[in-house]
Amino acid sequence: TTAVIPLAPPNQHYVKPRDEELTRIRRELDLPDGFVFYPAQTGPHKTHLGLVRAAARIKRQHGRTVPLVFSGKVTEFRRQIQAEIDRLGLTESVHFLGFVTPKELQALYRLCTAVLIPSRYEAASFPLWEAYLAGAPSACSSITSLPRQVGDASLIFDPLDVDQIARVVEQLWNDKGLCTALIRKGKKRVS
Repeated sequence: TTAVIPLAPPNQHYVKPRDEELTRIRRELDLPDGFVFYPAQTGPHKTHLGLVRAAARIKRQHGRTVPLVFSGKVTEFRRQIQAEIDRLGLTESVHFLGFVTPKELQALYRLCTAVLIPSRYEAASFPLWEAYLAGAPSACSSITSLPRQVGDASLIFDPLDVDQIARVVEQLWNDKGLCTALIRKGKKRVS
């Protein structure tokens, strides 16, 4: 028989930030107390727009602001994302960090409320493995290889359905029991 063995996440060898480092990094990056984290370069297929629109829908329907934090390479597509953020009135609650250091990346995974991967094209997602290792609950799109990669360790949604993205964000934001179960399953999955 043949088996596909995925590459190990690079952050497995990173030093886990201490509490005082987490506090310092939160302050230096001006991070909110809770946020949804998406580490990915900007581009149409990465579906930042869907996540931004889902945050706007949550704000409109529930009066709740869900801060979004993006890290990774910023491309020309960022202008379109920023225009949508401005149009939806989310300028204060969406943060683009660009590239971050390995220690900052580790801190972001540990400080976030959840990691979302709404990408429309992926062969595999290192950020999902990294989230599992760091103990962050996660959700990802239902396309290509991602459902097979995550099994039952992440929530899954249609990346083209803003309502589904908003529902998943709400679940991760509000259901601590679900998050605890996903964290446990993620650690098992990545091992």
